[in-house]
Amino acid sequence: MALDAIISKIESESRSEYEAILKTAQDQAEKILMIARIDAEDLRQKTLSKGNLEAKQLARRLFQVAELNARKELLQVKQNLLDEIFQASLNKLTGLPADKYRQLIRDMLAAQNLAGDEQVIVADADKSYLGNGFVDGVNNQIRQKGGRSQLQLVYDQKLARGGFILRRGMVEINNTFNSLLRAQRDELELLVAQELLR
Repeated sequence: MALDAIISKIESESRSEYEAILKTAQDQAEKILMIARIDAEDLRQKTLSKGNLEAKQLARRLFQVAELNARKELLQVKQNLLDEIFQASLNKLTGLPADKYRQLIRDMLAAQNLAGDEQVIVADADKSYLGNGFVDGVNNQIRQKGGRSQLQLVYDQKLARGGFILRRGMVEINNTFNSLLRAQRDELELLVAQELLR
């Protein structure tokens, strides 16, 4: 399955989860705002009944504080929603079956402009998925296309599972799933924020 198809499938499944979580978050936010407004209005009515200017000012300040607190809670719900979406996407990528995972990494490597002498650094946890035979296969594919390839597979205990780092000399290109998702997060946060504000 090509990288685009896998990513498209993950995006489709993530969209469904996102919409369900979004609906729940919006319902929670509406409830929070409604309760805050009712509480603030109740307090305002009690305070206004006293009839003095100081009581009116206090009620207005309390209402503003209640609205501010409700907005803070809504913002936290939105942030939690984004965290859940990105974690679900990462879990789907790292949870791919071994054959699909290997194909995804092969496709990602094929999309790189390889000189042929790079180190492919993967997490120690990926050793069972991406053994030495894996990089030999990639090298053979590149050679069959007329390229020179002596890619080396390196395992790193500190690296989180998913994706790889491509190193050539002092230059590293981070293609770990965490890094790739983080790079997309700013753009996606803007889109999700627009959806939440609809």
